[in-house]
Amino acid sequence: MAGPDHFSRVGHGGQTSRGTFAPRFRPRRSGLIDATIHSKASPIPNFLTHLLLSHESDGAILGAVLADFMKGPKALEAYPPAVRRAVRLHRAIDRFTDSHPLVRHSVGRLGPRWGLYASVLIDVLYDHLLARDWEAWWPEPLTTFTGRCYAVLGRPWDLMPEGMRYFTQRMVEKDVLASYATRAGTGVALDRLSGYIKHRMGREVQLAAAVEDFYGEIQAYTAEFNAFWPELAGYAREEKGRLAAEP
Repeated sequence: MAGPDHFSRVGHGGQTSRGTFAPRFRPRRSGLIDATIHSKASPIPNFLTHLLLSHESDGAILGAVLADFMKGPKALEAYPPAVRRAVRLHRAIDRFTDSHPLVRHSVGRLGPRWGLYASVLIDVLYDHLLARDWEAWWPEPLTTFTGRCYAVLGRPWDLMPEGMRYFTQRMVEKDVLASYATRAGTGVALDRLSGYIKHRMGREVQLAAAVEDFYGEIQAYTAEFNAFWPELAGYAREEKGRLAAEP
């Protein structure tokens, strides 16, 4: 298995400075939207990112997904240490991502049209860029990696919440993670998310249209992602070391 030093891209000189990018639009995640998306059996985005940053063991893979299906620290106590660490890593990665200037700039570019959905859209669309250019970031083929994850997530874990069990079954059946590698597959994922938002919130929204907006400025989004990903991978590596040292 490749080590964390493989998180680097050859041929892209995207040096980044935290103070360089000042977003034109400063969106804030809606608690209602987040609660709707991150709830029972929801088509949650950006699992590919979380799994690539946390796949060292079966427990790490399980925890990378479990984080979006559980609430409160007491519920976490029932799980083995590897799962608990992965859940905490997932949440730390989310905080790092949401506050990063490069991500905020990408979100800001979608903000004028997509408003409160822009942050969720960038989660999905960054996963698309990761899957599309997978060979630049990770030596293992995408389908081999996703197959390993599916083998773990498809097991009947006793402590897996019902909503997560349903979701992971669908993820495996539809090969959701690998489908993010294409524009069409990403659009299908956003269609599913739109349908879920309509079901849960009664809101009509066609999120798949954001793929065309994204590709209208694809060079800018790609440059931001290419500069952001090595920073995220480095942060995740440091955070895993910190979490491993905790009692």
